[in-house]
Amino acid sequence: MKERLIPILIKIFLIFTGALIALFIIFTVVVDYKPKDVITVDINQDATIGAVPIDKEISITSYNIGYGGTDRKQDFYMCGGEGTSLVEKSTVEKNIKHIIEQINNIDSNILLLQEVDSDSKRSRYMDQTQMIRNTVEKMDSVSAYTHKSGYVPIPLKEPMGKIESSIMTFSKFNIEESKRYKLPDNIKWPTKAFKHDRAMLESVILTENGKKLVVLNIHLSAFDEKAKVRREQLEFINEHIESHLNKGDYIIIGGDFNLIFNSENITFNSKEKKPERFEYFPEEVLLNQTKLIFDESAPTARSLSRPYDENSFKAVVDGFIISNNIDVIQVKNLEYDFKYSDHNPVVMKFKLK
Repeated sequence: MKERLIPILIKIFLIFTGALIALFIIFTVVVDYKPKDVITVDINQDATIGAVPIDKEISITSYNIGYGGTDRKQDFYMCGGEGTSLVEKSTVEKNIKHIIEQINNIDSNILLLQEVDSDSKRSRYMDQTQMIRNTVEKMDSVSAYTHKSGYVPIPLKEPMGKIESSIMTFSKFNIEESKRYKLPDNIKWPTKAFKHDRAMLESVILTENGKKLVVLNIHLSAFDEKAKVRREQLEFINEHIESHLNKGDYIIIGGDFNLIFNSENITFNSKEKKPERFEYFPEEVLLNQTKLIFDESAPTARSLSRPYDENSFKAVVDGFIISNNIDVIQVKNLEYDFKYSDHNPVVMKFKLK
């Protein structure tokens, strides 16, 4: 009797397991974020200044805030560490509180943020987009998803679960229109259902001379082999801005490029070997009408292979590409020593010609 029962139980177990897998696949198909190539973004209007002035100092900041879960004590399994990005709620709350204080102290005219969570298990379902909007005064704001997944099943020992994360742009000047543009990637289904949805967030702001200031907030791919996809994304952005450049509009592309800007001989006293995912920025992709702007005095990103220490690998991967009709007064990486995020913010002061 036992010998007959065992095959039956095994069969029932296999059928049950297969049914669970099928249900999970159906679930991922149904909830998978499938954005159109171009999406018009709603503008949260709170700015009180109209057009951008010409030949007057303006400031812009880019800051990857790491969803409040990548402070100096954290590491991450996809970068060679052990952490799963699931940290205590009190830690996320503390980090976001201090990040908001940093943002308000910097007080830029334009602010570009990356990795802002709104409904993610990893950040304990805190709506960081609304928290920041509630504390940043008199600024228009827009946001676009760059990672939206109903359930991320990895790592198996502690799945990341639901993720909703965005890039956000804030402006003290009125944003006339904003669009999300899907960036190219090579991720196929079913992996696509769990991975980032890379995008650029375009915000168009009018200037006093009638031209447009076009601000692109980006967060490029991170784990593509030899940065091939990152290069494709840069080429896509180039194609997009050419028509604006030909009209004489002003262009600022800012964010987390996930590409190293600093020279190879500048190591910031890092003892850790450069992780394979970090590649150098291919300067040959720059258009003649644009220039790369960054600061080498301090790093903007660190390796997440281990909790941060002075020997951790560090580099400059955050900065700007701007059109030649913009004069840079200063660009500076703010050395916050990765206390609340695995990135430091970068601030650029400039004038429109």
